[in-house]
Amino acid sequence: MQKAIKKYRGIITIAYKNYAIYIHDLIGINIIYILRLLVIIFFYKAIYAINPGQLIGGYSLEQVTWALIFVQAIVVAKYRITEEVNLDIKTGKIAIHLLNPINYINYKFLESFAKGMINLCISLSIGLVLGFLILGSIPISVWGILGWAILLIGGMLINFFGYFMIGLFGF
Repeated sequence: MQKAIKKYRGIITIAYKNYAIYIHDLIGINIIYILRLLVIIFFYKAIYAINPGQLIGGYSLEQVTWALIFVQAIVVAKYRITEEVNLDIKTGKIAIHLLNPINYINYKFLESFAKGMINLCISLSIGLVLGFLILGSIPISVWGILGWAILLIGGMLINFFGYFMIGLFGF
């Protein structure tokens, strides 16, 4: 068991190092993320400025914009597994991956998980700083954080396997 954990940790570390080399991609993704956040925040501030003090749809400005900050961070963190599986099939690299001692699906999941977590951590930290500067404090609770974490992990799993299956349909 410990040998398997060591192997999986090694795959995650290698995927992180391979992805962190392309710093220009990370910077570009996060610049677009910042622009998205600025548009969303100022758009909703303008909407709520029309009806000051009123809730729209039962939600305050802070609730709506903080939720959208988190949603945009998740969208930016989503790894494009379909294109990578298609590329592996087209170039024939899938045959090499299938000969490896680790399952191809597990390998791609760990690789996409590492890359997605890098993007998510960077995007969330940028979003939190930008949100605090423009909006102020975040309406947060322990149950909210727990529920968000469960939904995030479940969503990442469903997203990965759905897009992975789409990529394999090309096979």
